[in-house]
Amino acid sequence: MAMKRDLRTALQAAGDEFKAARASMEQTRAHLLPLMVEALKAGELKQREVVELSGYTRESVRNLARLNGIVPK
Repeated sequence: MAMKRDLRTALQAAGDEFKAARASMEQTRAHLLPLMVEALKAGELKQREVVELSGYTRESVRNLARLNGIVPK
């Protein structure tokens, strides 16, 4: 019974940590995506640079550009 309780406690703590990390990531994404769109629309940065600076994949940046009507130059 004690082992079950320890496992439950450990699982709860890990789950709480995961949920906090997810919430933090969602906040960061909410801040980052508009900045990425702004940079792409301004045309001052190439998609490659946005990929390098943001940590997003090339495909994700291309999709973000496409969804926002931004045509690569």
